[in-house]
Amino acid sequence: AFSRLLREHGDSKHASRAQLGYGWTQFQLGDYGAAARRFEALTSNEQVGAEAEYWLGLTYKAQGDWDAAARTLQSAAAKRGDEQLTADVLYQAGDALARAGSADEARRHFEQLVEAWAESEWVDDALAALLRLADERGDSTAVTELGDRIARDFPDGDPARQAEIVRIRNLIAAERFDDAVASLETLLAADGDSPSGRRRRRAASRSTDERATDARPTDNDYTLQYLLARGYQGQDRHDDALEVLAKFP
Repeated sequence: AFSRLLREHGDSKHASRAQLGYGWTQFQLGDYGAAARRFEALTSNEQVGAEAEYWLGLTYKAQGDWDAAARTLQSAAAKRGDEQLTADVLYQAGDALARAGSADEARRHFEQLVEAWAESEWVDDALAALLRLADERGDSTAVTELGDRIARDFPDGDPARQAEIVRIRNLIAAERFDDAVASLETLLAADGDSPSGRRRRRAASRSTDERATDARPTDNDYTLQYLLARGYQGQDRHDDALEVLAKFP
């Protein structure tokens, strides 16, 4: 359909929009090389250039080219100006910068998002990103403040769980093993009512192959179990630590 539209209306005002849609479809299908070429050819287009540059940046991200993604998304953000700049552009630029190793620039993007788009659906993701950056640079004060804000404003989302994991990891680093173990045991007990807990219970009544797939632990499950084992070791509960570690594949 896109190819026919381009052939029949290549010189119309709809052509650039069709080209952008064609590139978006290629992106969704995982044909990142073709999508990147199409988006790049549109970046100077007056009608869709800003959108094309944004999607070009996302295409570089999908390919793991963090430096190119960061440059492109920063350019996309700069070209939009204050009135046209949106939270998703800022977040994606910040995320690419963080992955490219430009932590300070990434932090500025996330902080701008949180301040200027306080009601945006991207705020919890930006706060979680700021939390990770604070944790990486060892800023315990910022970790505490961001963790408290996430727990207060987004108590049921994945960022809240990430914040709790970071807090517990810092408790272990500070050798506050009793506090860490208490928090971990509370989290793991609550997981019995979580989606992953329900998934494992449901798997018990299914076939062997289905059970293996449905009951597979998530990365967060392994992180919590590993932290619990470290907490037990800090409490000199070595048998308990070994029992936890024995569950790892």
